[in-house]
Amino acid sequence: MLLHIQVPESAKETCRNWFFKIASIRELLPRFYVETAILQCYSFLTTREYNRALVRLATMVRGIGDPLVAAYARCYLCRVGVLVAPSIRDHLMLCFDDLLLTFTSQISTDSVQTALTVQRTSIQHYLVLYTPALDWILGCLAHNASDQLLDTVLQRCSDMSTGNALLLNSIMASFSADFIAARAVELSRKIRDMDDVGFPRHLLYCSLGHCVAVADPPDDQKLVLLNEVRTV
Repeated sequence: MLLHIQVPESAKETCRNWFFKIASIRELLPRFYVETAILQCYSFLTTREYNRALVRLATMVRGIGDPLVAAYARCYLCRVGVLVAPSIRDHLMLCFDDLLLTFTSQISTDSVQTALTVQRTSIQHYLVLYTPALDWILGCLAHNASDQLLDTVLQRCSDMSTGNALLLNSIMASFSADFIAARAVELSRKIRDMDDVGFPRHLLYCSLGHCVAVADPPDDQKLVLLNEVRTV
């Protein structure tokens, strides 16, 4: 609090003016990126503003029409959020849920399918373009997270019909290897039952293998896991 008392009133007024100017930008994408880029300036006013600002910006991304552009906007927001307010997490799950909505509803729209046809791009290649953004958002979400959060994320992966293999690979790369190894048999069966749309099955087994190499599965699951993988 002492820090904010020492901030001159003129600096606070300048900060407010900048945010008012940004709010007057009509185009959504420039307005989002400019405000996100100077988000740390809220510290001139109060640190209590961060949570509300991050949630508001996460909601703002929903207005971006291109789902791939929106995915990287969410990725950038999570990146800035880690820098300015690492303890605040409300916006992370919001970004993740909205990204999943991209896979379940937006990718199948006529506009995206038409763009893929015009650019002569397959759906498999298009889905892989989401990987860096998905990895970063999940990495932020998984940082210091509990295994209960992993169960929640895995359930949402199971509910998806498109992009679930891509998401599962990012989950195994982001969450603690101990958490993944404890669910190794369950995950191997998920991999077995998935199709190869968007991500090859053998790479999923490779990611699972890296996790169980770092952390041991439960003793009563080791032989079961070996048999599960050998029968593929």
